[in-house]
Amino acid sequence: PTRVGGKADKQREAAKTVVIVTFIYIICNVPIIILGMYILIDMIKNPAEENTTVADIRARYFTQIFGENNVLMNQYVWVVVYKISVSLNSLINPFVYYFRIDGIRMFVSRAWNGGEIYPWSGNSKSSRPI
Repeated sequence: PTRVGGKADKQREAAKTVVIVTFIYIICNVPIIILGMYILIDMIKNPAEENTTVADIRARYFTQIFGENNVLMNQYVWVVVYKISVSLNSLINPFVYYFRIDGIRMFVSRAWNGGEIYPWSGNSKSSRPI
């Protein structure tokens, strides 16, 4: 039997937060996962091709999507997709933590309102208790 707000409740909430963050990570990286799967399948299907690099396979994949004449798109779209995926995930995570973790919410509201961030001794990190 645990009391309300006890250790089991905190662990359950932490587990939920981990699941949410992991799910968001997977969703944000689906385009990269799909590209990686395509490259892996293509490498398995065509192992006999000599001097084939991952860049060659990636170019072949994007040529199928965008056509032969769109060289710029074929070469750089994967970089853009990767950067957007990572950036989107990094952008969403602080909001998840803010809405899921009371301590972060209190810290941000204190900092935003000009209150005392470290309540034990003002705003100095050096005087934190060990």
